[in-house]
Amino acid sequence: MNMPTFLTQNTQDSEEQWYFLAHYSQQLTKHIVNYGDSHNLYQGTDLNDARDLSPILITINNDQRSALLNDIECERLKGLMLATKKTVQLTILMQQLRQRLFVKFDKERKAIFHFQNPRVASHFFRQSLAQDTHAWMGNIKKLAWLDNVPWGSQQWEMIENNSLNLSQDASKTWLLTPSQENALLNTIDDSTISYFFECFPEYYTQPQDWRWCYDILNYGALFSLDHIDDFKTLLALSFEFRPFAINVLKNQHEQSISLNQSATLQGYQIALQSMQENTIHGQ
Repeated sequence: MNMPTFLTQNTQDSEEQWYFLAHYSQQLTKHIVNYGDSHNLYQGTDLNDARDLSPILITINNDQRSALLNDIECERLKGLMLATKKTVQLTILMQQLRQRLFVKFDKERKAIFHFQNPRVASHFFRQSLAQDTHAWMGNIKKLAWLDNVPWGSQQWEMIENNSLNLSQDASKTWLLTPSQENALLNTIDDSTISYFFECFPEYYTQPQDWRWCYDILNYGALFSLDHIDDFKTLLALSFEFRPFAINVLKNQHEQSISLNQSATLQGYQIALQSMQENTIHGQ
């Protein structure tokens, strides 16, 4: 890949300072040893005991950019690139990133948030409302990541924050907004979809195939499905009759409301076959 446009400007002549927040892997220490200035995000936090598993923040210098990008594009490193104004001190950025390690959701439930993982970033930053993402970014001026996940754009994505908030309360845990919670719901579906494509690899030819699975699983509540293999069957039927799947699911959704009863996978299969036969015979 060519150098991303957001990094083509000479950073020494810019008002921005770029960093890379590397997601943990077993090989992380070996791959970042040559990048110099690095900081452990978990150190000194409630996750201090797990600091060996921590994301690492790396300051990006001009002479390191090409090597770093090559490591990212060759998947030796995964993570999130971010830029601040040069007037923002590193200690302030570290304080904000450590605050973002935790999120609250569903009122007072609290969780560790791996926002630097591209599999999370791809959903969280692309699918949340822009104003929610900008508020989350706080002091961060730009975010970028290589969206080479199975459903992603397979290119660099960048978000610019035009609403910098330099005076956020760093003592508060971030409360997920409704749009952010909805964006993260797809991370739950990803495990089901990954399992499905492991069983039926012939159905995955492009990222759109993965994204189409989200549309199908949105109708999962129509069926009383208790096991991951039931969802696998739902997806397998949908791919087998792909031209008709969404229309049949819409019809079954309407029937479920009018009859006040759940749909069944057997009924779904019969409806798919019927629509296919009617199409073949021009009905």
